[in-house]
Amino acid sequence: MQMEYLTPAQQHWQKVMASRRGGVPAEMSRADMTAYENILHRLRADQAQLSNIQGNDRKAAYKRKVLPNYRGWIEGVLESQSGVADEVFTRTLVWHIDAGLYTEALHMAEYAIQFNLPLPDNYNRTLATVLVDEICDWSLAVKASGKEDEVTASLDDLLSLERITAQSDMPDGARAKLYKVIGLTLKNDDKQQALALEYLQKAILIDKDIGVKKEIEQLLRAVRKQEDDTPKK
Repeated sequence: MQMEYLTPAQQHWQKVMASRRGGVPAEMSRADMTAYENILHRLRADQAQLSNIQGNDRKAAYKRKVLPNYRGWIEGVLESQSGVADEVFTRTLVWHIDAGLYTEALHMAEYAIQFNLPLPDNYNRTLATVLVDEICDWSLAVKASGKEDEVTASLDDLLSLERITAQSDMPDGARAKLYKVIGLTLKNDDKQQALALEYLQKAILIDKDIGVKKEIEQLLRAVRKQEDDTPKK
């Protein structure tokens, strides 16, 4: 089946309708409600297509293809700053993570966490926990594989994730995992090894089984050597 993409005019219409949906319910027109029904219908159709795909790589590729068709709606929701519950917004937020579009996902997540938007019913974790688990589990898997050509969250994305979820409740293991990934990402930069050590130490203090003892020992030696090699004034 050939993929149909929205025109710029259709995306603009989506954006306008999404921003209007955040208004006073009594003032919402039938057109406003129909716009949400239409975008929700599109979401259901894409979910149906995804249910016929088994491999995670293929699912991610499909999501990357269809997400541009939701761009106008997403922009309108963010522009409205209404905090209205919106399954299209929250589900496509998770799809952005699955598709490896981390910067876009975190931009959406900041809004969703600010207004405590509920995730779709099939998620039994908070949004903050979903973000950390999905982004960090993949980063750790790639680091373990040694494959450097796989797309993972950048350091900037990871630091944004830390900032966005700082006030959110989540299991200790998830928080420790985030610190671990940040620490391991910083570890290979000689100028950032002291900071990497701080993150890994925070991780092990939260979860003693997080698996960073070897890295902490290596960084302790490296940081001490740097201190010894620094000329004394």
